Amino acid sequence: MPKERVGQANVAIYCDLIPFAKYAPWYIGGARVVMSSTRRNPSQSLSPNAKISNKMNHFVAEAEVRGVDPDAFPLMLDLDGNIAEGVGNNFLFVENGRIKVPNRRNVLHGVTMNTLIELAEGIGIPVDESDYPPFAVYQADEAFMTGTTIVVMPVASLNGSPIGDVVPGPVTQRLWQAWADLTGVDIIDQALSHLPAEQRRELEPAHP
Repeated sequence: MPKERVGQANVAIYCDLIPFAKYAPWYIGGARVVMSSTRRNPSQSLSPNAKISNKMNHFVAEAEVRGVDPDAFPLMLDLDGNIAEGVGNNFLFVENGRIKVPNRRNVLHGVTMNTLIELAEGIGIPVDESDYPPFAVYQADEAFMTGTTIVVMPVASLNGSPIGDVVPGPVTQRLWQAWADLTGVDIIDQALSHLPAEQRRELEPAHP
């Protein structure tokens, strides 16, 4: 019986516009984040390093949070109730000038997050990694999300509770500058450039 011939894989490529105009106000004033009751798949069931699109629990978490606040970003916990990650982004926070990274055994090792951790260490910002409960975020000085499209997005609140006294915080601003030095792109100016002139003028005075 002849061997079956293995055909070539089908490759599908799709493009989606980055909503810079939507991001612009959040860079200036911070994004809202809401925790979902849906937990992140445990690493024992599915490796967090598996970068796949079939993440049903992420989709459920997103739908759950959108029902509470259509413009909020979801934040998922692990099975032990510790901070894990967002839907398509990583979540980090700052305490006493130190960046706190949720245990990476439970989250996707985002390329942007890993790059920013390297940049942070290069400019003298200490980085810790551990299991962190939500209470630690409520007490944080600042928080931010990282991802391919948002890069570094400051977080203004978690479940309606403000985070820190200033948004964006000083560590977030230093990471913006480090990213600009590395890539030559000012992500805030890039987002503001997609706004109508009048709206841009309203936001620019608050641009750090």
